[in-house]
Amino acid sequence: MAATGARLVVDTSDPALSAVLNYKPDLIKPNLREFEELTQPKLDSDALRIEAVKRIRGQMDIGMIALTLGAGGCTARHRKRSLAGNGTEN
Repeated sequence: MAATGARLVVDTSDPALSAVLNYKPDLIKPNLREFEELTQPKLDSDALRIEAVKRIRGQMDIGMIALTLGAGGCTARHRKRSLAGNGTEN
């Protein structure tokens, strides 16, 4: 993808989400249920979600993860910045 200048943005669920991670997308936008399928443990706090997003983003070399939480907002990670659904920066 990078050789052509194309960007890969993904909004899908398992098993397609798991399969596309091998292509190192620029952005994935899973919801909490979809992301928990990748990470396995229940992510029931901002701290756990931020840590899981950091870990998966680093391991899979994904440009950005925007984890949507419905009415709870989102948890996002891009490079070295994380934002939680309540707007706090970590």
